[in-house]
Amino acid sequence: GAIIDCRMTKVKSGDDMFVNVVLRSRLQSEKNIFIGETVRDSELIAGEGVSKWNGKQCAVEGGHIIAAGDVRIDTLGTPSREPTLVSAGIPYSLRVRYEHSTRELMELMDKLGRVEMELTRIYGRVVSGTATREEDLKQQKDCIWIN
Repeated sequence: GAIIDCRMTKVKSGDDMFVNVVLRSRLQSEKNIFIGETVRDSELIAGEGVSKWNGKQCAVEGGHIIAAGDVRIDTLGTPSREPTLVSAGIPYSLRVRYEHSTRELMELMDKLGRVEMELTRIYGRVVSGTATREEDLKQQKDCIWIN
């Protein structure tokens, strides 16, 4: 569908999306997003590509473009605004799964680090001969187990 002016809005489409002016919005299309004039500080997510529409000069200033295909824009970013981030060539669903998996991996690595610290402490006590059965039992009661 065609959108003339879009400000602080979320729009999702299963088909190509044609936009003229977009400001602080989130647009998601399962196909292409075509830009007529300017997109500022917005997130564009395209299942295929992002490119200009109607032959005019178009610009994306600030925000984030995520496209599975090509990104063809006349002006990308501007020195006076926030950075304009572009992720092209990766389907959005794969990117979301990758980011989720990365967060889970970081959490698991943190838990592993805490377990390693505890095992290192116990090993040091066993090797030095300072570990006693009573202390170990008390430590087990006081220990916070990691799920």
